[in-house]
Amino acid sequence: MHRGCRFGGMRNSLAPWDRSPGRPKFTTEIAANPDFGCQCSVALCHWASRSETESGNGLEAVEHPTGVPTHSCAQSGQSRQSVAVDQVGSRCYTVFAVGHVFLLRSAPPSSGLLMSQVPAQRTTGIDGQTRITSVRDLVAGLVSKDAFLVMVRGAEIGRRITLTDEAATIGRDPESTIALKHDSISRYHAKVEACEGGHRVVDNMSTNGTYRNQNQVQGSAQLISGDYIQVGDTILKYLCGDNIEAAFHEEIYRLTIEDSLTQIANKRALNEFLDKEFARAKRYQRDLTVIMLDLDHFKRVNDSFGHLMGDFMLREMAKIIGTRIRKEEMFARYGGEEFCIVLPEMNSEKASTFAETLRTLIMGHSFEFEGNTLKMTASLGVAELTTEMGRFEDLVGLADENLYRAKRDGRNKVVS
Repeated sequence: MHRGCRFGGMRNSLAPWDRSPGRPKFTTEIAANPDFGCQCSVALCHWASRSETESGNGLEAVEHPTGVPTHSCAQSGQSRQSVAVDQVGSRCYTVFAVGHVFLLRSAPPSSGLLMSQVPAQRTTGIDGQTRITSVRDLVAGLVSKDAFLVMVRGAEIGRRITLTDEAATIGRDPESTIALKHDSISRYHAKVEACEGGHRVVDNMSTNGTYRNQNQVQGSAQLISGDYIQVGDTILKYLCGDNIEAAFHEEIYRLTIEDSLTQIANKRALNEFLDKEFARAKRYQRDLTVIMLDLDHFKRVNDSFGHLMGDFMLREMAKIIGTRIRKEEMFARYGGEEFCIVLPEMNSEKASTFAETLRTLIMGHSFEFEGNTLKMTASLGVAELTTEMGRFEDLVGLADENLYRAKRDGRNKVVS
């Protein structure tokens, strides 16, 4: 018998179990590589009379005739579901099939968290097999021993903050690691810092308090993986050790802030970044510049060569510009063929020079797609933060006005 893996909570992820004595069960077996090798094979579902497992969760481990440990799940009805097990480090992982989709869960699945979906090929005969990638391969790169804070409620839900030796600050101050704009949050509200045994949350004598698992923190409180930290209406979850939940949240967050076509930031991410940088620049009287960029006569490309060519050109242009953007800057798709670049600590003169460099790069690039080669130009508008501006939308609006001035003046220009 294969031992060392427990499956508490697995029953909740499958259909209810029929405990009628002697009733036929719909059973699927997955033959796992005995040394947790690179693949598992899923045998075809079949009817079988099988007594209920004594473990009480509908799952039992049986010896395969070849000696390969097989994990079976017995279930009433005719829904195809199956289970396989692999081990990475100290944790076990479970794959189970629903129809022809394989779902990856941590085992024991403490939160019932869906981590990955892998399309499965349909079996074609009684001896047919579906081959799936090893669970080890599926979770490779996801499991991390770092400690994280994950925002589970708030403006940036899903955002993951990696904790380092330096304290992560939480507050209304724009320079905070986690800057939160809400009247109930103090400017220097709280921090999470490393300590013996892990991390602790420290309340900085905030007006409305810091809470760990709904209990107000008096001074500081030690954190264990899974703890919730509440500051105002924002809730953070502390995760550490071999935990793939943080990667799940990060992936969901990435999907909400990334443009699916160009793989750069979308308008939501742009607005979040602008909001923070605008507040920081206003507070500390720092330079902040925005460039709005639009491809000239882009509609003609779609009309003449089709949308696939147009999509290709947008992706190519995003790559061209993306290589020139620094880590502290933001490059985002604003909508359609319009893009926005945010340049902290840069004045209008330097930003205009940078915009001219981008214009030249785009004009000199040959866009080659399915035998077609096209040239493209772009118009750019530059705007710098002024004391009269009260919102970041004012800054973007001025850059947009300058962009359309460039178009009215003949296109392929930079106007600031």
